[in-house]
Amino acid sequence: MLTFSTRQAIASAALLATLALPVVAQSPTPSPTPKPKKVDLACMQSVVEKRDNAIIAAFDTFSTSMKTAFTARRDTLKATWGISERAQRRSALKNAWHTFRTARRTAVRTYRTARHNTWRQFRTDRKTCRSASAAEEPANEASDLTI
Repeated sequence: MLTFSTRQAIASAALLATLALPVVAQSPTPSPTPKPKKVDLACMQSVVEKRDNAIIAAFDTFSTSMKTAFTARRDTLKATWGISERAQRRSALKNAWHTFRTARRTAVRTYRTARHNTWRQFRTDRKTCRSASAAEEPANEASDLTI
């Protein structure tokens, strides 16, 4: 039976023998790099203009909807505070705020849907210009996501 020190000696010898073996290094075979596709720059300019004009139009619609919602809220709340009976006033206030929240939610949802559809169309249109890379536009879709 081997003792602890004998096992250590054998393990040490095996380790040294492994380290003493020559290491054969292979040079990596160069992999062929694919040629980047030639992007039609005029096409990309057109696609970007189409995308951003659609986003601007969607934002204009959003802005108009929100202005309408704020104006209606202002007028309704002003009139509501003219109601002298407390129960009617509370009900009217509740309805005014509910109507405003619904209008705001609808405006935001409409804008986000339009923005999402615009970016989806952009990704499709970009392919016709032979540009499938989102890396050329690093900020991308998330930059106008804050609304």
